Amino acid sequence: MNDFIAKPIDPAKLYGTLAKWIKHGKAKKGKNLNLTIITGTEHIVKISDIEGLDTEDGLRRINNNTVLYLKLLGKFSKNYSNFISELNRSLKEGRIEESERMVHTLKGVSGNIGATSLHSFTVTLDDKLKKQEKIDIKSEMSDLGNLLTPILNSIDQVLSKERVPEIEHQKGKEEDLDKVKFRKLLDELRVLLGNNDFDSAKKAEELKNIKGIGKYAEEIRKIREYISDYEFDEAGTVVDKLIKMV
Repeated sequence: MNDFIAKPIDPAKLYGTLAKWIKHGKAKKGKNLNLTIITGTEHIVKISDIEGLDTEDGLRRINNNTVLYLKLLGKFSKNYSNFISELNRSLKEGRIEESERMVHTLKGVSGNIGATSLHSFTVTLDDKLKKQEKIDIKSEMSDLGNLLTPILNSIDQVLSKERVPEIEHQKGKEEDLDKVKFRKLLDELRVLLGNNDFDSAKKAEELKNIKGIGKYAEEIRKIREYISDYEFDEAGTVVDKLIKMV
């Protein structure tokens, strides 16, 4: 081993370290972050300041992919909405290994999305659980709540305001649907899903913005939801269903 990089991985540090050992020279600095993305021809989404998150840090860790970052925040909110009560119950029931696993997972995820203070707290708590130190559960859960709850609330507020509107049935008549274009996009999406390629998220957005697509709104909503949860096989199943319907 020539070097070591601690998690959560910072791409700049990773590439800098690789450059150090692979060849001489300094890693290039990244471009200024652009926190605005266009999700089609009509809608613009902006990432606002989210309490408890260093959004620039979180974006840097995924190469400034703002579409992916928004989806990761939504998934974080969904997965950790009941975390405090679940961890509290696990600790009180003496399930230390399970509690350690839960905290360790949160440690990694919080670091990756730029929740720096929450990440620091989970590093300390994770260490205590690994060493099986006696902890004040009430105090620890209170401190965790003070860090995690504002983040969850802020994410929900931002996403509810800035979420791209779902397909509207009145957006064009059904007879306005270009079925050739629709089928072509479905075929392209199917290939991306077969390769577990997250570019499928962008392709699904293209589907959503086709004129006259309202009849298939529910299927497309399911596809986008599956992709956001990395369930590419399930999304592919719905795409196959749509291909047969068109």
